[in-house]
Amino acid sequence: MSDFFGVLEKSSTKRDTTREYDSIALPTFGGLWWERQVVRPDSQVVRQFSAKELYGSSILPRASMNKKIVVFAGNICLKERESFYFDLAYRTGKALAQNGFVTITGAGPGLMDQALKGAQEAGGDTIGIGLDFEGRKNSIYVNTLTLFDKLGPRQDKLIELGDAYMALPGGVGTLYEIFNILALKRINEMNADKPLILLGEYYDAFKEIFTKMVGDGFAGPSVHTLYAVAPSPEEAVAMLKANL
Repeated sequence: MSDFFGVLEKSSTKRDTTREYDSIALPTFGGLWWERQVVRPDSQVVRQFSAKELYGSSILPRASMNKKIVVFAGNICLKERESFYFDLAYRTGKALAQNGFVTITGAGPGLMDQALKGAQEAGGDTIGIGLDFEGRKNSIYVNTLTLFDKLGPRQDKLIELGDAYMALPGGVGTLYEIFNILALKRINEMNADKPLILLGEYYDAFKEIFTKMVGDGFAGPSVHTLYAVAPSPEEAVAMLKANL
């Protein structure tokens, strides 16, 4: 039985200047085990754990061979707005899972956490691509969690994984992620037809910014074709199904 559950391999290799890690090798058996990874410039997988070890549960995600949707979202909002925004994020994850999509977020708290929760509780597959720094609380609603110690490589991984992108309300980090996608499309480093859907009335002013941009000659009218705006999670998922 102990051979089945894997072997603890003690490593004395320094992964950075301050930390030393153990690695636990566990069998996957078609997704039987959830995985936690820490990625640093000189290392790949630092730790792997089973779902039961991480969260006290061995509930498995529904098998999925479908498209991966990266959901950009904020990790904090006003307390009095949490109910509204958390429900929006939860419904988004739920709708994605119910339609067979894999949900990916930056694995943080707040709206990111709720989108993953909605997807996982609906039986969907979830992936977290997070940041590893002191005080950071990452979501527990992930089937696979990969942690980076820098924002840039983490953003590159999110972009790499996505077959399409959705943006829930968020702050500077969320806008950075949106404009990163738009910039890559503009210089033809990403297919301009790859869906980027902004969700909710929060992004109504976004169109105004681009209208001003086009009006003053900083971008051509085609910039409006690089994204879409959906009023609800359900309509956003309908757009994805029509375009993927």
